[in-house]
Amino acid sequence: MIRIILTVILIYYFIETFFHSESQIKWIPSSQIINLREIARGSYGIIYKATWKNKTVAIKKFSNSKDFDTYFLNELRSHRKCCGCGCINRCYGITMDSETKDYMLVLQFAMGGNLHEYLRTNFVNITWREKAEILYQISIGIKRIHDANFTHRDIHSGNILRLEPNLNKRYQIADLGLAQPENIPNCEIYGVLPYIAPELFKGFKFSKASDVYSMGIIIWEISTGCKPFADVEHDSTLLCEIIDGKRPKITEDTPECITNLMKRCWDPDPRKRPSMGEIHGILSDIKNEEFNEADQKRLELIRLEKLGPEFAEEPHSKAIYTRRSLSSYSENLSLMNQMNQENQAQDVKKNLYSNIVSDGPQLLALGAILNNIPKFVATLKSAGPYTFFAPDNNALESISATPDEIEQMLNHHLIPGKFLSNDFPSISYPKSMLMVAPITGAKWAIAGTAQPIVVEKLPAGGMEIMSGWKSANVLALDQVASNGVIHIVDTILDPPMTPMQTLLQSNDFESMTLILEDENYGKLADEIAKVNDAGVTILALTNDVIVNNIPKEITNNLNLVNPIFSYHIIPNEIIYSGSVENVLTAKTLKNEILTFTRDNGELYVGNANTKAKIVQADIITYNGVLHVIDNVLIPPSIQITPKDNPVTVPVPPPTIPSDIPAVQTQPFSSPSASPSPAVVPVENASSNAGTIVAYTIGGVVGGGLIMLGGFFLIYRMYIKKAKTQQELLPYFLGHNMNSQPSRHSHTNSNDNYSIPTTNQEIRSLSYVGSDS
Repeated sequence: MIRIILTVILIYYFIETFFHSESQIKWIPSSQIINLREIARGSYGIIYKATWKNKTVAIKKFSNSKDFDTYFLNELRSHRKCCGCGCINRCYGITMDSETKDYMLVLQFAMGGNLHEYLRTNFVNITWREKAEILYQISIGIKRIHDANFTHRDIHSGNILRLEPNLNKRYQIADLGLAQPENIPNCEIYGVLPYIAPELFKGFKFSKASDVYSMGIIIWEISTGCKPFADVEHDSTLLCEIIDGKRPKITEDTPECITNLMKRCWDPDPRKRPSMGEIHGILSDIKNEEFNEADQKRLELIRLEKLGPEFAEEPHSKAIYTRRSLSSYSENLSLMNQMNQENQAQDVKKNLYSNIVSDGPQLLALGAILNNIPKFVATLKSAGPYTFFAPDNNALESISATPDEIEQMLNHHLIPGKFLSNDFPSISYPKSMLMVAPITGAKWAIAGTAQPIVVEKLPAGGMEIMSGWKSANVLALDQVASNGVIHIVDTILDPPMTPMQTLLQSNDFESMTLILEDENYGKLADEIAKVNDAGVTILALTNDVIVNNIPKEITNNLNLVNPIFSYHIIPNEIIYSGSVENVLTAKTLKNEILTFTRDNGELYVGNANTKAKIVQADIITYNGVLHVIDNVLIPPSIQITPKDNPVTVPVPPPTIPSDIPAVQTQPFSSPSASPSPAVVPVENASSNAGTIVAYTIGGVVGGGLIMLGGFFLIYRMYIKKAKTQQELLPYFLGHNMNSQPSRHSHTNSNDNYSIPTTNQEIRSLSYVGSDS
């Protein structure tokens, strides 16, 4: 009987948990809340510590109507949709300040404070096993939010709470005030700068990948006990450095598995970051043995005072770790980039023409055109050979050189013909190829790094620039050097077994490939191998992905790819708007000369039969080029199997472990054999009949209890809950029940909220779901 009752209870709670996971938000009368005491105050409002039904709770009060619309309703909806596990801070319900009539959230109180406070006071004693456990629990909370198709958008150590001071197994994600369904457009960027994914400042939408970036910074903070970038001002300079690839320095004691996970989480390309499900799986699979050596190194660094918050540098006075609006940084960054690109492009063009057409020797000090790959030389790790690529996607030559020599070439604005160093052989280029452009990302005066360079006319009518015994030919007057670029690719892309020139000439490859993405470009071949049959990806000079899965027809002929993307180098024209649907839409283009046309103010490239739209944007191609990525980087030895011809892996027969005993089979017994133990003797029939009757009665009673439980469950799930949703939740979760808007009404394209403000309305809610 007890077993049956327990079964009914378990079934009820199973259905409640898995079929009704949305958190139940209650109306809590303010009279039930006592012992209010303010414990924190910020720009958004006030946090109180209070008692409700003999339980310590946190009361969150918002300071003004804007915060009410922005945070309160979002947080209420997010709690209802995302809560349901112990790793998200629970919202018990809603109450109202009896004096100010402001609505407040009643939340679970975290006795152990936030994560950063715990790291600051206990870092020396936190082993790597405990750090991994903390990360594991954090991943559960974020994964729960992502499983509800929401993004948190404000993950930092201040929003990760420790439920009990003496328990290590209750870390919670808190403050869902900015949480939204994924891919909701970014009206504004709020948060703490070091934790915000850099792509958000370049116009990308919030996504689960942006939360994963924040998780990567949290991993670093747990490993070091310090807040990220605490020693510098949190301004646009730091933002630009983060966009260019700057990340916090990883400490020597960090295990390799954690280091690799951290780097993947804060990868500049959001597509390459792992999902929270993958992170959760990695953290759950880590073995304790991996932490033994790390803990020894950790103790050594602490002893040497090289690890821990107490040994960190003094924090900068303008390092801000509270939530604030960061949208102005994004706007200023976009404006600054556009102005620099336009101004520097004009300066370079002016300097080139003035120096080329002048008769006398002159100082040649050209300014580099700004783009998003500054400090590229710093990513070159080996001594070569490096392969140079031209805008028309032809590999020119592989040469051995040190990174310092490469940097010298770039700083001196190489011009086809001869280089400014005799260490580099001369290369002959066709006149139709635009070969040069500085890509160091800053202005350089040649006279500041070398002898004064002069421009002289040659007897044959050509031009060259000279610096002592070094010289380089100058382009013809109609070939402006600033309308092209030479890129350098490290040895990883030029395997000794398959030289790049051989790959280009092979019929196995359909298009030229080029990528510059910090030090991660060595992984490109693996990425292409995963999506080889899905088309190609085009990258701009800024390393932003323009479009993925270009129709395969465009890449069917190398000679066709070259003219399309070579012709896309258009001085003073802008071709990228960030819309992945409108970059190139032509499905088939003949192998013939392409022309540019304008139609109603729009620019197109194509032939007589078809054309592709070139969309307008803020990225100038005066110094730009589009590159096609396909499988050219995959050596012929790597076989890519198309999806329509899958590889069948033979499955070996199962093997039985030697330590499992064999099953002993019983021989078949004839009718004349003695009865088996399962046969009931006649003399015991009466006692067995009583047993059968008892089981029958138990079954009838159990069935009745199950039916009663079912009726109760239906009432609980549908009748009572329908009344709750009809009378309470519509006020807060998107159903406008009032014809007249109140002072706390909130409306947008997706939701309509109307919050009751009159005494009559409040009284009508007071009994719904309350515990009075």
